[in-house]
Amino acid sequence: MRFKWLIAFASLLVLACSLGVDADGDGTDWDWAYSIARDAVDERYGEHWYVRSFGAEYLNISGNLYEGMTFPEWDVYFSDGTERVLWVFIHEDGQFSIFEYDSSYYYNVPLSSTYNSHYVQSWLLTASQVYREMTGRNDDVCYELDCESQLYGCDLVTIYLFNEELEGLGYVELLPWNNQITEFWF
Repeated sequence: MRFKWLIAFASLLVLACSLGVDADGDGTDWDWAYSIARDAVDERYGEHWYVRSFGAEYLNISGNLYEGMTFPEWDVYFSDGTERVLWVFIHEDGQFSIFEYDSSYYYNVPLSSTYNSHYVQSWLLTASQVYREMTGRNDDVCYELDCESQLYGCDLVTIYLFNEELEGLGYVELLPWNNQITEFWF
């Protein structure tokens, strides 16, 4: 009986170690999240999977997970070109979960780039500046991000802005490689 408990404990210890991959970094930005997601997918499913979209709920203006939110997280969606998609859900402590689902209702076009944290920060700053210039207010403190590949071959970023009470203030859509705004609403 003790042997079974020892095996169960060892299994839980191994699982806990694998859930905390790269969790001791300096921040919780996109580079950090992508590294965790990429390593997890490569290890469990192979290196042939590509990123088709990613996003976060919720971020501060520097692109790190927002500390004022109870459960901020990064989401990374991988595809292998079939209807199968891997959704990697990454918590602020570096723990992650991977979910598999059928995406027959969606297209699985790869992003034109995986981008990096500098891009993400630039997108957030652009959205904040537009909001502040258009409204004359500076109450945006938290952001939600979606970066998706589009069927017509162009990536698109949508940033939702929130105040301290996490009330929605509006959104900005932009092209990721040059921050050209395609649409906004406040």
